[in-house]
Amino acid sequence: MNLYSAINQALHIALETDPRSYVFGEDVSFGGVFRCTTGLAERFGKHRVFNTPLCEQGIVGFAIGLAAMVSLYSQCVDCLSS
Repeated sequence: MNLYSAINQALHIALETDPRSYVFGEDVSFGGVFRCTTGLAERFGKHRVFNTPLCEQGIVGFAIGLAAMVSLYSQCVDCLSS
């Protein structure tokens, strides 16, 4: 197993076991920049795995907002680091 496969499998497990989990970031519904989210949108739906604009502040702000909602949601944020 390589790092890509491990991350992809961990995200599958998180989304399978916790219906409050979300994955969002730049191009994650298409597999993500590093292809670590391949297959997630097809399996779990575009309402739980979705793209965001390329704006790291907005992505993190959205994640903080979800987390602040009395722990109603858990999320995985995908931000590019340059």
